[in-house]
Amino acid sequence: MIVHKHTIETIKPKFDEINYELTSEIYVDQKTLLNYICDKGHKNERSYSNFSKAKYKCLECTKVNKNETYNKLSINKIRIIFEENGYQLVSTEYKNAYSKLKCKCPNGHDILISFGKFHYRGTRCVKCSDRTMWTIELISEKLAEFNCTLLSTEYNTSLPIKFKCAKGHINDCMLNDFLRSIHKCGKCAVIATGDRCRYKYSEIKEFLNNIGYTLVTTEEEYSNIKHNALNKIKFKWTHK
Repeated sequence: MIVHKHTIETIKPKFDEINYELTSEIYVDQKTLLNYICDKGHKNERSYSNFSKAKYKCLECTKVNKNETYNKLSINKIRIIFEENGYQLVSTEYKNAYSKLKCKCPNGHDILISFGKFHYRGTRCVKCSDRTMWTIELISEKLAEFNCTLLSTEYNTSLPIKFKCAKGHINDCMLNDFLRSIHKCGKCAVIATGDRCRYKYSEIKEFLNNIGYTLVTTEEEYSNIKHNALNKIKFKWTHK
């Protein structure tokens, strides 16, 4: 199969056919970015590969046509689209796809949403979704379910919450991390994890004996060593 290599001379007629002006003078391959001006005077930069495949050759004209389509919609047409999805449109005026509209969801919640988000992005009622609109009161109630006391007096999604666990440990963490974690308190989690991962004294003693060492640290001393400080265990080489 013969593949014909394009040149600047062979691709220029493709632009002329639709009254576009190709301003680039160099073409290497289909990935080369080309500068051109559409019949409305909009400047574009696009590879010939993307240009030849695109339905709309000018990006700016595409945006303008889309906005004109949105803006031509009547309030009655918008109302029908909302009703088809079980929503009741309350607003009586429609400006464009980005302006907020008042409506009621199938569960009776009053919400504000743009037509663009509702129709083209599929956004629906936030109150009906799993995303709880957290307030300081709701957070306090949720923490109380885990015997924790909220110490923060204000809340927003970008700030951690401060709380005290049932054992008196003070914590700072993001609300989502608190809700997802098994151990709500970081310090309690370290203690619980340490107890599960800690080797028994007899296991350490047996291991050292098998490789020719004698454990010097007593069992009482070992019980006072934290699980993450095992380098403090003392042992010596057993001469054979």
